[in-house]
Amino acid sequence: MWRPMGRWRTEVLWRLFGIVLIQYVTIQAQDYDWATFMSLPRGLHWAGLAGLMLVVLGARLICLIIAAGVLLCYLLPIYFYVVTLQVSEEYLLFLCLPLTAILLSVIVMLTHSGIDERRREIIDDAHCALFRVSALMMMSFAAFHKINSDFLNPDVSCAAGLFANLTDWWNIPFLAVLRNAPPAMGIVTEALVPVLLAISPPLGLIYTIFLMAFIGLLGATAFTLIVIVMACGFLRDEDGTVIRAGFSKYKWIIGGITAAVAVISFLTYTGKPHWFGFLLFQSTTLMVLGAAILPVIGGAPRRQPLRLLPSPAAVRVTLTVYLIAGVVNGFSPYLGWKFRSSFAMLSNLRTDHARWNHLLVPKAFFLREHDHFIRITKVDMNAPAYRRQQALGRRAAKEGMVVGLVSPMSLALRLKRFNGEDTQVDLHVTYKGADYFFPDATRSVRLKAWLAGLPHNKLFQEWLVSEGPQPCYH
Repeated sequence: MWRPMGRWRTEVLWRLFGIVLIQYVTIQAQDYDWATFMSLPRGLHWAGLAGLMLVVLGARLICLIIAAGVLLCYLLPIYFYVVTLQVSEEYLLFLCLPLTAILLSVIVMLTHSGIDERRREIIDDAHCALFRVSALMMMSFAAFHKINSDFLNPDVSCAAGLFANLTDWWNIPFLAVLRNAPPAMGIVTEALVPVLLAISPPLGLIYTIFLMAFIGLLGATAFTLIVIVMACGFLRDEDGTVIRAGFSKYKWIIGGITAAVAVISFLTYTGKPHWFGFLLFQSTTLMVLGAAILPVIGGAPRRQPLRLLPSPAAVRVTLTVYLIAGVVNGFSPYLGWKFRSSFAMLSNLRTDHARWNHLLVPKAFFLREHDHFIRITKVDMNAPAYRRQQALGRRAAKEGMVVGLVSPMSLALRLKRFNGEDTQVDLHVTYKGADYFFPDATRSVRLKAWLAGLPHNKLFQEWLVSEGPQPCYH
């Protein structure tokens, strides 16, 4: 329970995972003053402390158990009933990586008695394989989900919005060139991550770090950092000697580059969130980049090809089951099971009965007779309600009473937002093929009772257009 597990790679992976948790907390904290931040859910603070524990103590079974327990207690409520927090893609990895690592460690300890170098080697290989499999699965589906007609449409593509926002957040001249980049470039650049990691791990790791460092400029620093950390599973045990020697030899150069990048980053940043959140992200990214480059320029030996699923058989079977579960999870939007945490973020993907836009997966994959969405077909509102809608501005699509597809949970939240003595909203909706009319919807007892009987599932999208093309909504 208390002894360090694995070898140097295991230590590096879990200390970096701890930094990811700390990075996640900085994202949540950057828009609040200290008093407001301290009033946020206690689980958020415990997640940060769990990350700090991993950074300080490293890969110990007791640390993984504590971190997994904290994350389960904090994240599961967000998935199922805390409506004020969004389910993000990295949450699934926050849970799956430590939980599966605990299982793998216990299997190795039960099948290899004694504390010996062989057991440490097997644990090291098992944990690295877990991170490798996770990186390949996630980035493969991130690219695959984007192969749809709306992502390739520059008028609504998430890629076009991403490139445009970059120039608003950073005063870096060359970023302006990307405003005219074709959306297909987003698919190609992400698809290259699993391809390069599989055929040339050293090159793939360097490429992944550069790509994620670029995408992280928009603030998704916890998500992009965990991709970088998972890709570090492709480091080899024999790289350790070269990395340690390189950091010792070039420590002043690496430190100088890190300081220079921090200064440039601070001077060119024009975004709204506090810049401090980028300091930890960019510093960590540069350190990992150094660790990825040093074995290449230092000529680290390559004893044998890197296997995706290592021996022994128990470890290989466990990781195979994990891989199969990951593939099923990735296809869940097409099966009608869920959308969130399927790595379809920023993809413009639609997989519902109103619109199906994927170019490779046919609609026949959908297993349900009806999708879970409520279709708002007509909205009549009085002047005070209309003024409230106008005040929402760009948020009206996600928070207002507008024609489109909404989840039951989202509609319930919108009703609360428009509730008031002076407001009146009449709704015409369709659900599972049946039409409904709710006059004065915000005060309708019948509507509230009807909504209460519907499944409130946060794992689906919250707002979609009734007809295409589908704008980019995360």
